[in-house]
Amino acid sequence: MGMAFEDIRIVRSGFSTSSITVLSGRVTEWSEGRFGYSIREANTSWEKTKCSTSVLQLDPNTWFLEYNLSSVVEGSTLLSLATDLLAHMMFQAAKNVNRELFWMFSASRNLYSVVRVPQRHQLRSL
Repeated sequence: MGMAFEDIRIVRSGFSTSSITVLSGRVTEWSEGRFGYSIREANTSWEKTKCSTSVLQLDPNTWFLEYNLSSVVEGSTLLSLATDLLAHMMFQAAKNVNRELFWMFSASRNLYSVVRVPQRHQLRSL
């Protein structure tokens, strides 16, 4: 799809590879939530990997072309498509487990404090 925007756009590639070509103007890209950015001038192209997200800020009168090939058209078999989906789901599950473990350990650090038993309640050895 070709577009002329003065705008910010979120580009998601999904389960296929996406290619973007700047026809005229300039695009500033923040990729995968990183702090740095890339500036893409006219007549430049780049690829987005599977399951990636970028934020694009378009200068006035910028035209770009974005095209995707579905996983089926890329020559992938149904098995590799299912493998990609499973890998993505496992990655998301692992992120959630790590987040839950972090909160569990940070919230429970005060549960294991030393408790002193008064002398009158201590067991005597025989």
